[in-house]
Amino acid sequence: METVWIAHPNLGDRKVEVPVSALPHHQRAGWEETDAPPPPPLPEPDPGPDDDPPDKTADQTDGAPADAGASSLPDESPRRRRTTTRGDE
Repeated sequence: METVWIAHPNLGDRKVEVPVSALPHHQRAGWEETDAPPPPPLPEPDPGPDDDPPDKTADQTDGAPADAGASSLPDESPRRRRTTTRGDE
């Protein structure tokens, strides 16, 4: 499907991609054909293992154990209570 980019003069820099077949409909509503927006910048690459400082190891990153998500404490999420009585009680 072939598409075009359109912009509306009252909406600032907002650009929308629509099918070519819908262009006449949008033009009657005030939209104008425009150039495609520039592509987003590429993310910076993650630092490799050679970029880590030598004084920190995987065990000493923040003073937390490696499996900080696993806890020996019981789950403290709220529990549901029965608010109605059963007939067999």
